[in-house]
Amino acid sequence: MRMLSVVTITLNEAERLERCRRSIEWAGEWVVVDSGSTDGTVALARRLSARVYERPFDNFSNQKNYAVEQARGDWVLMLDADERVSPGLRDEIELVLRRADGPSCYAMPRQNMHFGRWLKYGGQYPDWSYRLFRKGTAHLVGDVHEQLEYLGDAGRLRHPIVHHSFPTLADWIRKMDRQTTHEAGFAFERGARASWADVTLRPVYWFLRMYIAQRGFLDGGAGFVHSVCTFICIFFRYAKLRELRTRRAGGSNL
Repeated sequence: MRMLSVVTITLNEAERLERCRRSIEWAGEWVVVDSGSTDGTVALARRLSARVYERPFDNFSNQKNYAVEQARGDWVLMLDADERVSPGLRDEIELVLRRADGPSCYAMPRQNMHFGRWLKYGGQYPDWSYRLFRKGTAHLVGDVHEQLEYLGDAGRLRHPIVHHSFPTLADWIRKMDRQTTHEAGFAFERGARASWADVTLRPVYWFLRMYIAQRGFLDGGAGFVHSVCTFICIFFRYAKLRELRTRRAGGSNL
């Protein structure tokens, strides 16, 4: 059976790291690339038998591509610290590792857990994500919402990665603030602009799309809260971009 390298990038993930590790103990190696954690993540990763590298963060694609470059396995699985490999997915991956032929890249569904509940609607499932590939056949592009570009054919696996994204609203608020700051900053550097229509209408569009068109209401209260959170996230993404633009022009913050 060919060797699998699991690669993870981290920043202050000590609280989640051990649960992630338990789901991949069967893998050939675990590569962790940290970007300046202050909560003991690096020491914990080493105790959990990871090969740890430290690299200043510039963007998600470069950080993950660097992690992939350090991998020694024939195959690479990209896994975030808040994700777990389900038992069924492990079995499917091991079958891939035993095959001599087949696709060079595989997508798998993500089971997104928001506030402790699996959201099945609102565009949250199956949420296909390309994560498993032969070493040397793929790389990531994009500053914030990175995408995998690959050579050769692609396949799909049936069982999911389990994504424990936001256990509580407080966790979501902290992550939303960091994420929208990154997104606005990268957009600003590329010369993007945000009109008042972007700030006011885009959040409404995304709420209606997720909650009504994609039937997020079928997830009950959790579906409503998640759709509202998306509204807020889109609002702050464009409001922060507009703030950066107006400050550059010497005007008021907004």
